[in-house]
Amino acid sequence: MIPTYCIAHRDPKLSAHLYDVVINTPPRHDYEALVSLVAHPIIARLAPPVGLVNVCGYRKIVMHGDKPHNRIGTAQCAQVPRAQTEPRPGFDFLLCLHDFFKIGRVHRNIREQWNAAHHSQDLTDCLGLAVDMGVMSFADARALEAEPALIEGGFSMGVFPAELVRETFDKVFPLYQEFARRHRARFMAYDPIQRRCVAFLAERIETHFILKDLRRRYSGKIPVELSGCLTSSWDGPWEQGTIGARPTYAARRAQSTNR
Repeated sequence: MIPTYCIAHRDPKLSAHLYDVVINTPPRHDYEALVSLVAHPIIARLAPPVGLVNVCGYRKIVMHGDKPHNRIGTAQCAQVPRAQTEPRPGFDFLLCLHDFFKIGRVHRNIREQWNAAHHSQDLTDCLGLAVDMGVMSFADARALEAEPALIEGGFSMGVFPAELVRETFDKVFPLYQEFARRHRARFMAYDPIQRRCVAFLAERIETHFILKDLRRRYSGKIPVELSGCLTSSWDGPWEQGTIGARPTYAARRAQSTNR
């Protein structure tokens, strides 16, 4: 059985048989700025040396399914076989993969979607910092902006090889910490949704590393069998979840765009 870690800032709504460990995030250091990302070092420490890990939220988990999202009641969730939350036979991933074209959105890539939903400067600053810290190359950062796909939740939602999770967390968690240190005053002044910007940024950064690995494994063509349905366990009306510029990168990006 694949070990499953539930990242939770409140009592889980998922049935307890679907996870093994609850990582309670609010007491963790710097939760206010990093929100669910404070679970990253714990997941890296708990993950087995080899094999797979499954990560879910307090009310969301990736299951087998034909559509990207679904919502079920808690009673129905209690009847879900755990095997439905694990990869299909012969595969090591189960994730919620969005293609902005295929799901009918007007945005063509991560940059366009980010600018429409969040503050543009945050993505620019984060990518600039990633380049400066050696987490990503400039070419990788530009490729991320142009990426038409998004892994919802990044490594915080779905099933992944444990080694890939640990290797990526070692690279990206210091980036998240440094971004929060530099820009905390700015993003903590946002509304309760946008205040979670570091977690939203992580979703994009981790999408890059997941897709890079998948394209290497599968010679550029990602099997449809890896995609699952991000399923929420919830009864009643839905409740929405709450909780300085880098001129070098910005200038290089503008110059590259204008060529």
